[in-house]
Amino acid sequence: MQLQNLSVNDGEGIRTIVFLAGCPLRCAWCANPEGQTRDNGMVRRANVDEIASEIAEQEIFYRFSGGGVTFSGGEPGMQPAFLNCLSGRLYDEGYHLAMESCGFFDFEAVRPTLERLDQIFMDIKHMDPALHRHFTGRSNQRILENIRR
Repeated sequence: MQLQNLSVNDGEGIRTIVFLAGCPLRCAWCANPEGQTRDNGMVRRANVDEIASEIAEQEIFYRFSGGGVTFSGGEPGMQPAFLNCLSGRLYDEGYHLAMESCGFFDFEAVRPTLERLDQIFMDIKHMDPALHRHFTGRSNQRILENIRR
């Protein structure tokens, strides 16, 4: 997990980005290759209380800009239990919540988080199944199913 404060490109207003490690895709153009695996030496382990405390320190920026918290990665849906717990805590505290996702996750496992989100950014890599597999190493079938849901 890594936090990036004062972001203005990942949702409305000023935001904190919570980068969660782990991604099932191996995109040829990956912008965060360090986030593909959970054991890469660059990722910090933290619990929900620690993250919520760090986010609370930035609350003034969210309040005056209309911002909040964006879950990103890697793929945040690769850690569904942790994401559900953290999103539940931040939702209860009234933060605007967004998620950037490649869409490759277990929908039912991530459903509680999805129901709390104010905004979802789906990064569709390619619509053509063969080209998607070529550039990411995976089928786009699950991604397209999750978008439909």
